[in-house]
Amino acid sequence: MAKNRKQIIYIKGKHGTFKCMFTWYKEDGGYYFVDVPGLPATHTFGKNLTEAKYMAKDIIDLMCEELIESNNIIIDDKNMAIGRIPRSRVISVG
Repeated sequence: MAKNRKQIIYIKGKHGTFKCMFTWYKEDGGYYFVDVPGLPATHTFGKNLTEAKYMAKDIIDLMCEELIESNNIIIDDKNMAIGRIPRSRVISVG
């Protein structure tokens, strides 16, 4: 049984740069499975490396937009913070 080939590639999206782990599987005609460890439950795949990179960028952008919309702060793999801090409802009376 052949070993699956793995490589790490950094993908730059609209909201930062994220480390992606690409694993080549020979089963089912061959495909790349992509895991984005810096974002929760973010995985995709592609028939070849070019398609897998495109799909990785797409899922990174979609996940970041969803997290930002939910008022989360994202730290990318270049240590850049992305997001909005919600306004405080506290009023100071002096």
